[in-house]
Amino acid sequence: MEGMKAATAVFCLVAAASTPSAALARDPEPSRGVGLEAVSWQLFISSSSRKGVWEDAPSVVVRGSKLPGRLRAVATLDNASSRAMLGLVLRYVVSMRYDSPDGKSESIPFFLDERRVPMVQAGESLRLSLEVPNLGSNLRESLGSNLPRPLSVRIKVVLKPRGDLVEKLQAVSGDLRLRYWDR
Repeated sequence: MEGMKAATAVFCLVAAASTPSAALARDPEPSRGVGLEAVSWQLFISSSSRKGVWEDAPSVVVRGSKLPGRLRAVATLDNASSRAMLGLVLRYVVSMRYDSPDGKSESIPFFLDERRVPMVQAGESLRLSLEVPNLGSNLRESLGSNLPRPLSVRIKVVLKPRGDLVEKLQAVSGDLRLRYWDR
């Protein structure tokens, strides 16, 4: 009976050690874990073919109160560790930056969301699209108000800390400069 209890205990320990969460917690290089590298903006360009393409857009030209097309942000997530990382969460906030009369710039957030990443393989780098719905309507609303014209749209992305996977707060931001074309 004693031998059976000992064998059961050893089996339970081996089974627990072979689960992905236990393997991730034993990573010998925790400082080289998953990292949030960059975030940038992309504009959807329609082409003559059936599909369009997404191109990097550091700035866009606003005609009247209309954007030139659909916009999205792209975050780059890099796993430099030797183990796969599971269950990551990216949180992001989108805001418009204004120039105030006293010369300082102010940001007003208008959208907050999160994106779940089920798994990032060891040594893999992922580019994740972050959708920003109603960006055009928020810009039109802003231009129709008493606020000055927005200078840019800023996205700030944070990798949610988790004790076994992400040890410290990591955040990156990217600006989409707005240029205006008036006739």
